[in-house]
Amino acid sequence: MSSQTPRTPAVTAPRAEDDPSDADDGTVEDVAFADENDPLSLAIEPPPTDKKKRGRSPNWLACEIVGALLARQFAVRDCGPSSRKEVRQSSAARVYPGIIRALDRAGLCSWSLEGGKLPQSAEESVKARTDKTAEAAIYQKGDTLKQGLKTYCQQFGTLYPGFSKNSYAPSSGDNDGTVTWNATEVECAKRLKAAGTQLVAGIESCQLAFRIVCSSSPYLPEESVLRTYVDTAFALNPAERLDQETVPTEKEFRLYKKRQLKIAANDMVYGQIPNTDATERAASDRQELMRFVSELREMMRAEMARDEGGVLQTQDTISDTADYERDLREKLRAEIHEQMRAEMQEQIRANVHEQILALKQSFEAVPSPQPPVSTDVQTPPHANLPDSPPPALTSEPSRRSVRVKRVKQR
Repeated sequence: MSSQTPRTPAVTAPRAEDDPSDADDGTVEDVAFADENDPLSLAIEPPPTDKKKRGRSPNWLACEIVGALLARQFAVRDCGPSSRKEVRQSSAARVYPGIIRALDRAGLCSWSLEGGKLPQSAEESVKARTDKTAEAAIYQKGDTLKQGLKTYCQQFGTLYPGFSKNSYAPSSGDNDGTVTWNATEVECAKRLKAAGTQLVAGIESCQLAFRIVCSSSPYLPEESVLRTYVDTAFALNPAERLDQETVPTEKEFRLYKKRQLKIAANDMVYGQIPNTDATERAASDRQELMRFVSELREMMRAEMARDEGGVLQTQDTISDTADYERDLREKLRAEIHEQMRAEMQEQIRANVHEQILALKQSFEAVPSPQPPVSTDVQTPPHANLPDSPPPALTSEPSRRSVRVKRVKQR
């Protein structure tokens, strides 16, 4: 065997469609390889080893994979698409038994009639799939089927109008819509196979799941529990498809809007992105700002009016005070003048009185003339001589009179 010959897994290796996560321990050990060009080598068993291999969980039937898809949808709706994956896996494992039993009652399950690892009833499927070591595979299987179902739904929706000749409604002669649906199913499988499209979950699982989750399907089950799993993400008409799991939360919507506003603010000059939200917000902010400015102006005017009234009142008060002080000064000046005039008059009266007294005293001090006595000595007669004037009275001015004279001089 050449060293450049490609090596492929032997028949004892796990199938390609099986997910390694389905194993009990999550690992695959001792995988033998054989030469694909040698037909005999494909039947050769791997050499025995002393290490004991652990068994794998059985392969999944189509109805089980569809049940895993419905369980996954319930987990996403119940826990939310943004919850922890472990929480969604636990929720899917909890609801899987009821779903697989409902599918079995509706006659949508084809159980294995051969002995082996494939389950032969719904109870065996519940027991094998909800084991603690394998329950995480339910959510993963459902997620795998959903990815393939999107491709299948897109191809199916493209081919359906060509068979119905009535857009996305059944053809006129097809009362229940099964003829158009079956013909589209066959052609869709052929197209996917010809295009080499790999559906990991298998075409049978996609066909059965699409019959249950598509609202336009003529094969919708009678079970009310199964009817709740109709999903708008797999609508027949592409215009009506809406994936509820991709609907953003309120927080994500706010972040997205914030990013869009930021981009619009950067590109608003060039008009590349409509910025209606930013424009409306700017107009609202402008109106609010103008309203605030007008209120501020009114407050300033009122404040200025109050200040002006206070200034005028202060000026009036100052003028009144000046007039009062001027009147007070004039009154004081008049009182001082009156007092000085009274003092001067009193001083003058005192001086006049003193002078009169002094004059009287001087007159009293001079003796009266005596008649001459007849003696031998004869004195000349004085009858003919005039009387000599009295001596002048001199008096020094007092200090008060001097002060009054100085005040008069001022």
